[in-house]
Parts: sequence; structure tokens; C-alpha cells
Amino acid sequence: MAIALLAAIGGGCGGGHEVGRRGPRLVILGFDGVDPRLLSRWMEEGKLPRLRALAERGDYRPLASTNPPQSPVAWTTFATGTGPGRHGIFDFIERDPATYLPDVGTGGVRPPRYWHGVVESAPAEGWTRRRGVPFWQVAAAHGVHAVVLRVPYAFPPDPAPGGRMLSGLGVPDLLGTNSTFFYLADDLAAAEKDPGGGRLVALGRTGDEARADVPGPADPRGGGRPALTLPLRLRVDRAADAVTIEFAGRETRVARGGWSPWLAFRVPVVAPLGVPLVALDGLCRFHVLSLDPLRVYLSPLNYAPLRPFAPISAPAAFAGDLARALGPYKTVGWSEDTSALNAERVDEQAFLDDLDQTMDEVRASTLRELGRPDWDLLVSVFTQTDRVAHMFYRFLDPDHPRYDAVLAARFGDAVLRVYQRMDTIVGEALARLGPEATLLVVSDHGFHSYRTGLNVNTWLRDHGYLVQGPLAPGAEQEDFFPGVDWSRTRPSTTRSWTPSRAGSRRRSIPRPASASSPGCTRATRSSPARRPSACPTCSSPSATAIAPRGARRSAASRRIYSSPT
Repeated sequence: MAIALLAAIGGGCGGGHEVGRRGPRLVILGFDGVDPRLLSRWMEEGKLPRLRALAERGDYRPLASTNPPQSPVAWTTFATGTGPGRHGIFDFIERDPATYLPDVGTGGVRPPRYWHGVVESAPAEGWTRRRGVPFWQVAAAHGVHAVVLRVPYAFPPDPAPGGRMLSGLGVPDLLGTNSTFFYLADDLAAAEKDPGGGRLVALGRTGDEARADVPGPADPRGGGRPALTLPLRLRVDRAADAVTIEFAGRETRVARGGWSPWLAFRVPVVAPLGVPLVALDGLCRFHVLSLDPLRVYLSPLNYAPLRPFAPISAPAAFAGDLARALGPYKTVGWSEDTSALNAERVDEQAFLDDLDQTMDEVRASTLRELGRPDWDLLVSVFTQTDRVAHMFYRFLDPDHPRYDAVLAARFGDAVLRVYQRMDTIVGEALARLGPEATLLVVSDHGFHSYRTGLNVNTWLRDHGYLVQGPLAPGAEQEDFFPGVDWSRTRPSTTRSWTPSRAGSRRRSIPRPASASSPGCTRATRSSPARRPSACPTCSSPSATAIAPRGARRSAASRRIYSSPT
């Protein structure tokens, strides 16, 4: 899939701070997952007038994305100017060689350390698998003051002299996950399982009052201590058609179908005599779905920008400065709750309401920083264009298996409306830039309908490569590799191809004595005119995936991906 690039010299009508400390300013606005075909069509139809004007005044080019064209890979290439072979980010996930299970492929957070479990001796800190230096640090080394907002997978934030940075996609929630929502209900069946990306919490209801302990973050002191819980109390007011919510010491009132404001809460970890020596601060929102039965959605537990569990900005105080200036805002990197809509625990309208508020928050911080005089380079990335396509592209495609004509009548323009919000934001940025400034509008990959999929592990099992033993009831749904006999399994996949040959896994098939070993079930012939690939089982040549001897990558592949590595 291609990415779209819009570039223009010259901004609005003047009056802005177009010249920074070191000359004309550069602004880069990123919008994740913008499809150049939809963009071109809607520009031609006059539905994106500001982007169309920008393209006519400057330049507009569809470009190739990285290989693979995934956000972690592409945005890290954008940041470092190198391909995945150098920057080290190949996917959203990677295989843990100890368990064979998928692990986060980009980074994470190291927990804090405590002296005798009471006094923090070292704070929590983010870490990344990324190698290389992002261009904003290179610029800072040459005296350029950069503001970087929410570039995906630029976490932990990169310190840069004279600059400010807020991390976005890649920041986990307080549970340490990509983002985990909570569905609270008094009518959950005992057999219901947690959906992907969510937790089901049964409410104990008596009359118009319900209570529960919401599963919270791990105890940061570790040592096998149980996870923390957050007390929840709900009181139904039928006359007002609303619910009063008490959560972790905070209280709010929410009408049915409505959303709470952001609630800042604190979870005591060590609190002798009621004085919290160790505590975790968070931020969340509630959405009341219904009163009878009582059903409530609770957002992922965000880091509190004023007191985040691990630094999410550089300097560390910048995240709090934004919150004091603009109000509380979502900090979890996966900021649109696709999991809750996938699990059908919220509806399409609730998803869009949350997406719109999140986009408002990103817009507000972007425009605030644009209006300040102390920067030379500003980069800000919006992910809402990608998330709306993930969840609503099906309504643009009548052949999609999840197409629904009734829902399409209501939400068929959802993708367009978010693109139009992008168009408005570009116009607002232009209005704040003077004639000497340069504006780039970029995306990391395009988008298309997703109608069918292939479970590669099922194919490997059916063809004898992956060996599966007897399964306990429900194991197919609960385990990533249910019943796999690793001692007899050749390749498997989490996403990338993972051969099982001697030394590549803790429990792998011993290397056969020769290429003609009976253990090899693949063809092993080769031809003088062919370059055979290695059989994933025994490293012998295979007649599959062949190419002319000495052949280079095709011109098409070079267009898709060109990098020193």
C-alpha cells in the first residue's frame, strides 16, 4: 500500500510565527493510514478543499511504504531514515524464543525498583527495540528546536536540547498492555470469557446499587504480590435516567448513553496510617450503556499526564504542562478502542464519540504548540484516520462479509468525516503559518477492504508441519498455540516465518544427518538455472520459492521497499 505525501511552500496569509530561531519553520503533520485513492477521489469531488488547495500550490505524490507496510515499521523508518534491517522494528509483535508466544515487537516499560518494598530506589522507565537516531535529535544536535507530538512508536520520548516531545502510540496503559477496556454488567453469564483487549467484570447488584472490584495494575513492587484492585460502586437513579459512579475515591454522575469527564484517580500501594508512600495515578472515563440490565463501559486505565507511571514526555514535565493548559487528555498509545467495538461491547456511535474527543485533544495540543514562538521544527501525528478505516471501511464495501445496509446508512460516511476533520486541521495549521514556512502532510500506508484471511498455522497443521495433540475443551479459543507438540513441529508462525531446526528453539527437531533425511517431507531437487531456497525443516534445497540464479529484487519490490539494509 502506498503512502500519500502533500508538500507545500508557503502557508497562510502571514501574521504567524513563520520564522524560527534558525530560519523558516518546518511543520510535518502525519495522519496514519490515509489511503491515497480515497484522498484523491474526495479531493477531486471537492470534499477536502484545503488539502486540494495545498496539493495545487505545492506537490502531491503517492509514495511506497516500507516492507512490511505496518505502522511500527513505517513510522520508525520515517523517524530514523533507515529500513527495518537497521532500525530493528519488523512488526507489531515478535516471537519470544523462550515460550514461542508473541511478545511486543517495539518496546515496553521496566518497572520501578523499591528499597524494602517501601521506598522507590529507581523509577519506572520505558525502553525500545528501535535502533538509530530520529531526525529530530539530529536536528537538535545542530541547534534546531523541535516539538514532536505523538509520533507512533517513539516511546520512550527522546530528549533533545531546546525541544519538547510527547509520546503517543507505544505508551501502554496502567495494566502494562496495549490497551485493555472493561465491560461492567450485572447480567454476565458465568461461561463468558474475556474478549481480546478487554476484561469482563460482573457487578453484584442489590436493587439500584451495584458493586465490584475492578482488576487493576500489577503491584509495582513485584515479588509475586497480587495485582491491585479498584473499588467501584454504582447507584442507579431511574428518575434522572442516570448512574452515580464512585470509583477509586472519585465520584461522577453519568446519564444513560452519556460519557463521564476524565476522572483522575490514585491507587494506594503502600499507605501506612492512610498516608500513601507508594501510589499509582491514572485517568479513565465511563460510558453508561443501559440501566436494566446495568451495563457500563470503562476505558483503559491511562497514565495520568501530571504523574505518569513512566515518563511519556521530554522534558518529563511537558506532559503535565499540556494537561494544565488544556485539561486532562488520553495518554494510552492505542487511543481508539477498536477492541471494544470488535467485541460488540460498545456500538459504532460510542466508538465515534470517543474517537472525536481524542482527535479534539490531539488537535488542541498541536495548535497550542504551533502558536508558540520557540520552535523551528514541529511534528504531530494523528492516528484517528487509521482507526476509523479499520472499523468502518466495511461500510464502503458492499461485498464485505460484515457489510450491513442499515448501519451503512448511518455510518457509511464515517471515514469521509474523519478525513474532513483532517482537512480542517490542515487548514488551521496553514492559517497559523506565515509565507516562509513549509508544511508537509504525510501518511505511513494506505488502506483497503479486508474480506478474507488465512490462518497460516492451520495450513501448517493440515500439511503436517505443525503437530497438534489432543485438546482440552475450550483450548482452541484460549491458547495461542493450543496443544502444539514442539518436539515434532517444523515451522510455525506468530506472523513471520519461524523454522524449527536444531538450535533455533529450546524444544526443536534435531538436525537430520543429511539433506536426504526421511524427516524432510519437502521436495529437494534443484536446477542449474534456479536458486533453491532452504527447506525450513532440514536446510536442504527445496523446489519451492525459486528464482533465477543471481537474480536481483524486481523493480516492483524495489519500488515497494528501498533501504540500505
